[in-house]
Amino acid sequence: MHLLLSFVLVVLAAPQLTEAAAIHAGKNAVVDIDKTLPRATFETWVQGLVGAQATLKSEANDCGEQTGDPALDRGRDFPICAEVKVAIAGDRQLSLSLMVGSISGLTVGPPVFRQGKISGPERSARISIEKLSDVPKLIGPRR
Repeated sequence: MHLLLSFVLVVLAAPQLTEAAAIHAGKNAVVDIDKTLPRATFETWVQGLVGAQATLKSEANDCGEQTGDPALDRGRDFPICAEVKVAIAGDRQLSLSLMVGSISGLTVGPPVFRQGKISGPERSARISIEKLSDVPKLIGPRR
């Protein structure tokens, strides 16, 4: 929790890329960053996969880059990801992250898919997602 709080404070202090701006950039990224997908915003595409009734939860984070060791993390310019999480069939959760910038406030150009996973109630049920175009077949049909 302390690590997340520290990250949020740093993100909010960044002059050009606030937490709200990072989330906005992620939601409005066009998913044709994976050329096999239709041209739609990330938020619209995810909502279409999981259904209109599903609640998408968005946050900005460090893309999992901080180690928690101040000696190792000091001076590093961590990336900022806009992450969306949503409950899906089978008591699982879908999590997808787009890198939208860095803590220094410098953007990295158009958002890029950074990572994704599907996790279930058992730790062994975790599935890593390599490409956005893999998501539809990995999550299966809507509830």
